[in-house]
Amino acid sequence: MNRLRRTILFFTLAVLTTASLSARPDHLRVRLIAGSEPLGVVNAEGMAPPAAGGGTLRLDTAYGFSPGAELTYILSDRLEAGAGFRWRLDRRVYRSGGSGDEAFGLVPVYALARIRLSEFDAFRVYADLHLGYVFLRATDGFEDIALETRGAALESVGGGLYAAGSAGIGWTVAEQSSWALDLAISAGYAFHGVSGRSSTEDYPIFIHLMNADFGVDWRF
Repeated sequence: MNRLRRTILFFTLAVLTTASLSARPDHLRVRLIAGSEPLGVVNAEGMAPPAAGGGTLRLDTAYGFSPGAELTYILSDRLEAGAGFRWRLDRRVYRSGGSGDEAFGLVPVYALARIRLSEFDAFRVYADLHLGYVFLRATDGFEDIALETRGAALESVGGGLYAAGSAGIGWTVAEQSSWALDLAISAGYAFHGVSGRSSTEDYPIFIHLMNADFGVDWRF
């Protein structure tokens, strides 16, 4: 987790430093995000019980919440590029005979591209593409799922590929000569390719989430 804390600290310092150096309008956008995931699925490859063929163990997830932040450079009227991170708070999985202690969390850190698709009066329609790395956090209860299904608990979990895409609508609520305040709502899909390891086996774990986000932007 020390590596994760250093990554988030670096991103936060970069946002503050860049913001202090720039005073031109339509140059940078800082977005604070309140995100949620109403739907989610965890597919743990090879973690199903041997009696079921030892294939994919499929687990539905509870509702999740994901605060985050992004910094993008406004390259043109149509294109922005930058970086961001999310802190996907712990949420449990649902399974027969499971418990509320079987929970996990995710922290993706990513590069992003934002493409403006069209504009209608005060509203702008855009698409976001994310690509980066995701850290996985797992409770002891989540790690013990492998103990029940495969006879050996997970000893460690690891991160992996993060990729996401969404479509949204943004609009300006206040604008001055050197800054503006925008609001945005979006919905999309996120993929997290993580892993778990027991004393005997490695398990690729693919986590799929449908997300809905609300963003507050400071543009300057």
